[in-house]
Amino acid sequence: LFRLTIVSGEELAEQASALEQRTITVPGARGSILDRNGLPLAYSQKSFNVQFYRDPNKNTAADRAYYTGIIIDTIAIVENNQGKTVDTFAIRYNGETGEYYFDFGLKSEQAAARREVKWRENMYISVPKSGVPLTPEEIYLTLRNRYQIPEEMDFAEASKILSIWQDVQLNSWVAYESITVAYDVSLQTVSEIKTHSAELEGMSIAESTVRVYPRGSVAAHVIGYESRIT
Repeated sequence: LFRLTIVSGEELAEQASALEQRTITVPGARGSILDRNGLPLAYSQKSFNVQFYRDPNKNTAADRAYYTGIIIDTIAIVENNQGKTVDTFAIRYNGETGEYYFDFGLKSEQAAARREVKWRENMYISVPKSGVPLTPEEIYLTLRNRYQIPEEMDFAEASKILSIWQDVQLNSWVAYESITVAYDVSLQTVSEIKTHSAELEGMSIAESTVRVYPRGSVAAHVIGYESRIT
């Protein structure tokens, strides 16, 4: 103890202060808006989100397969309790025509084209030696193989998994932050995720709030609204 605190105390204190740290931002809740009689026009209600943090040091094929299994189990828990996971995967599939296509939710074709270029770069979709870019279907199959999604899963199921991996990849520049898998889940989902936390590595529950407008669109031009950016 004498060596740790007196002899080497100053040196060890400097080493401890130099350790890597990460800052986690905790969003604050918005206040309530009341009318002149004290009746609420807008208020925040406590909710819970499922979040996923992938260790950036675990990036082998085996690691990806391991995390894919965890994602599949988590999606099952959320959906079994009448919840929905975030599905923003950029590639869509038309079952009637059999066509795969990009959908970034943009009306401008030029903006969509620019977004596609950046998306391909961020998702590490390289151009083959032939110089011909991969089609949306080829990219989809490439990503299925990269993240080792079971063959028996159809596009709708695979899209949910790839959406989470897409968010992880697009968020890799701040790899110390978690990405949200599902918003405003039920207490049963919260309980199951926490109960199986040992098996669901990287999955966690974060407290949040949802905005409630009991009068609907009344005074919307005054009190506004809150929604996630698309």
